[in-house]
Parts: sequence; structure tokens; C-alpha cells
Amino acid sequence: MPWLRRLFGLMLAVFALWGLSWWLLPPLAKHQLERIASDKLGREVRLDRLEFKPWSLELTLWGLSVAAGPGSADRQPLLRVPRLYVDASLASLF
Repeated sequence: MPWLRRLFGLMLAVFALWGLSWWLLPPLAKHQLERIASDKLGREVRLDRLEFKPWSLELTLWGLSVAAGPGSADRQPLLRVPRLYVDASLASLF
């Protein structure tokens, strides 16, 4: 029954990848998104929380805000998005 052991190993690997991407991807992606977007826009970009569900390929950004320009006296953000939801599953693309 070597095929059964291979199947079990494959299933274990898939679940391990799902778990690691669910656990590690949000903090890494949040940091990179804030850093790269701030560099590209020349303004501070903040993100409160990022959620990722690898089993359904859903991504939710919570509390996305882009600060006003450096010369602006107003402390209000230029853009504030409370929730941004992205469903990248194949079923939603069709």
C-alpha cells in the first residue's frame, strides 16, 4: 500500500501549506503592502489587519488608509477604506 502512504503524505503537505499560509502570509503581506505602497505613493499607507483564507483564496484588507501629503495641515487621511474584499477563486472569476 505505498500509494496510500503517498496519498496521506500529499494530503498532509497540502494541509501544512494551507496552515502555514493562513498563519504566516497575513503579517508578511501586511508589512510588504504598507512598505511598498508607501514608497510608490510617497505617502504613509497603513493597514489595520489583513486576513487570508488559502482554502478559498479570499483576501480581506481591514482599515486601509492613505495619509494626506507631507505639506498638508489637515491630519485626516486622503483615503480611507474600511474593508476591501478580494475573492480570487476560479469560480468567482467565471
